[in-house]
Amino acid sequence: NKIGLGGALAQCVREGLAAEPVRQVLAAARRIVWHFQQDARAAAALNPKAEAASKAGARLVLDEPGRWASALEMCESLLELKWVVSSVLEEQEAGPSLADHQWRLLQELVPR
Repeated sequence: NKIGLGGALAQCVREGLAAEPVRQVLAAARRIVWHFQQDARAAAALNPKAEAASKAGARLVLDEPGRWASALEMCESLLELKWVVSSVLEEQEAGPSLADHQWRLLQELVPR
């Protein structure tokens, strides 16, 4: 059973995304993005902080099931707004969060 280079790459990515620590950090990242999309108070607090941090055009992206490229976009968007997101979540003392080791894993998932 031969698969092409693209198929082999896709299989490697699927297997990597299925690893338990990766699944956990992606689930936590989804909860954070979802929180900001659904909680008007959190979203309202995010925008001025993003502008103050010179990230006015940045936005959080929620991944789409079955599209691993969208998981990468979600990780990139969350990492770009890491300090802003963390600040809002800390101030509001509510909502999901990521531990330091989870932020590091997100960084490792994003190609440089």
